[in-house]
Amino acid sequence: MTASLFIGGTDAEGCNGGNTFNYGNEGYECNCNPVACTNETCVNNMGGEWTSDCPDCDPDECDPLAASDIDDPSCTGAPEMIDRFGKKMYRRKLIASEKPQDSEEGVFCHLTFELCGDESFITQGIDTGFGDYIRIAAADPEKWEMYEGPVNGKTYSGMNGATSARSYSPVNPLNEHKAQFIIKEVKSDSGENDCTPGENCKFGFSELSCFAPVGTDFLLSAVPDHGGTDTTHYVYEPNFSREPGAGPYTVNIIGQGVAITELNVLGISELLEPFASDGSYSTIKVVNYLWANSYWSNAEWVFEKSESNDLARKFFQDMAQYGIRFNLMHAISRQERPEAEFPRTNVTVIGDAFQLTNTTDQDPNIKWFVVGSGNYKKSMYPQIVEWGFDMYPCSETYASKGYPYCGPNSLYEWAEMGYNGLEDRERSDLFKYSAGDLTTPSADANSADQIETDPYAGDPELSVDQSSGSSSHDNSESSHDNTDTESSSSDQSSESSSHDNSESSHDNTDTCSTIFDLACSTDGFDTFCGLLTSFDLKDAISGGSWTVFAPTDEAFTKLDDALEGGIASVSDDLLLKILQFHVVEDQVLHSDDLSCEPGNNIVTTLSGKDSRTFCENDVPYGQKGSGNDEVVKFVGVDIDACNGVVHAVEDVLLFNLAPYM
Repeated sequence: MTASLFIGGTDAEGCNGGNTFNYGNEGYECNCNPVACTNETCVNNMGGEWTSDCPDCDPDECDPLAASDIDDPSCTGAPEMIDRFGKKMYRRKLIASEKPQDSEEGVFCHLTFELCGDESFITQGIDTGFGDYIRIAAADPEKWEMYEGPVNGKTYSGMNGATSARSYSPVNPLNEHKAQFIIKEVKSDSGENDCTPGENCKFGFSELSCFAPVGTDFLLSAVPDHGGTDTTHYVYEPNFSREPGAGPYTVNIIGQGVAITELNVLGISELLEPFASDGSYSTIKVVNYLWANSYWSNAEWVFEKSESNDLARKFFQDMAQYGIRFNLMHAISRQERPEAEFPRTNVTVIGDAFQLTNTTDQDPNIKWFVVGSGNYKKSMYPQIVEWGFDMYPCSETYASKGYPYCGPNSLYEWAEMGYNGLEDRERSDLFKYSAGDLTTPSADANSADQIETDPYAGDPELSVDQSSGSSSHDNSESSHDNTDTESSSSDQSSESSSHDNSESSHDNTDTCSTIFDLACSTDGFDTFCGLLTSFDLKDAISGGSWTVFAPTDEAFTKLDDALEGGIASVSDDLLLKILQFHVVEDQVLHSDDLSCEPGNNIVTTLSGKDSRTFCENDVPYGQKGSGNDEVVKFVGVDIDACNGVVHAVEDVLLFNLAPYM
């Protein structure tokens, strides 16, 4: 924290608003709370106005880390860090840790932190039923920055980003005095960081989370992750109603990997009440869930018997109780499995899985939500929109980020920024049930044990027949119909189970484009198309099988500006080699086929030279040649053609040009 944060301005004295988390002040009023008592923190962190209309804040008392009887939990003492948007971070002890999956195909770690005895997500106002996040950081960062191990026979060269916090979706029951998280371990890219795994690579937060022993301290926020300024981090508000007569809604959700930590809690909340307040059926008719993983092992641990009460595992293990109101589907991209109906997720798979009909008049009561890596969400949402659903990026300012999406067919909208977004916000059914504000036909909503996800438990008249589980995958009108016309129970036919891309499932067999036609008919790729034409490559890439990393027109403009003499100074032989460096022959490599494993992330191109795939959270986000200073990021992935796939890239991929210039 720099000294400038503790010095008030001279032309204006105090903060009006800047009060997102209600640190002792109500609404938009003058305040000198410790995280908004300077011009910089008031305006930039908390979204307030630094104005002479407010009384002067005393710089001697302007200490964001000062103890507070109002804000601080009863057992933690003062905050030790101020996170983005002015969130106070408190020291919490890790009291349990396990690895439900620990293999070469993935490592997932389940962590449990201790909260105070009078503290829970209900008292903190954290509503995971509506997707609220917690921010977590390493306590004692100066220790971890220099930590070398050994840990399980491995040594390191310290921690990367030791002073930064990360967002995670908690999986604990909301009225429990604990905070639980399931975190996927992501290791350092040894190729990118020029290190030897197990010897001198840096470790990140997820790796620390997985090897930290029980008793280790971390820093956790005690409020939802919600911005007071223009950002993309706000709490959600539902784009649906629980009032009798609303809907009925079909909720379609797509999750990648550890997305279960958010989507499974959402699922419990949406399916918690089968009836509306007047005794009619719930306005949430059905939840259809497509879960994408690289390997089956990334999914199967969730179904194994466990003593854990985390809601991610509990939802799947108890899903039979929801009957035809819940439908789970698997997409496994890197192996064929009998349990998985679908391979990698693309626009056709989305149509097959959710039984869509392409129309510009989609039902507004069909609601969509996608959870995964940034690149995954950026890819999925436009593919859903291709089916005619009315959604768009929530912010024009941050539209290039590609997510989240709002609009009539989105499950959520953003809440208002700042204090008003949190004050008296609508609560999920799970939050209300956990707080004792929602009565189900079962029981004790104030139980300090765990959330009972079966609303009929204990009532023999209403008990759910466990034999009617959703594994039968009935796609009849009552369970899985997103089309404009009625479907019968016969929809569960061999055609749908074998992924037939018939007309009703977005078949483009008769109209699909070749790689060449796709490149030359898509806006923004005129230069690339021109080069393919000038080198007479049309026939070559109109047949066979190809993967193409296609630079945008802007990419070629940047290269033209960077080269002395421009692209015109490059010989035809070299220009052809550069073009071939973007093409992979006899392979159709969708993004899920690009390896993230160091040493195996090499792509050999038609030029004979290699580029390397770079990943974040096990999801590819770009390629890099030996002549590129930075990773060339994808701006579009998995654009299917009849004879291959195209990934759009923001810069021209380059090998070392020095020998040719």
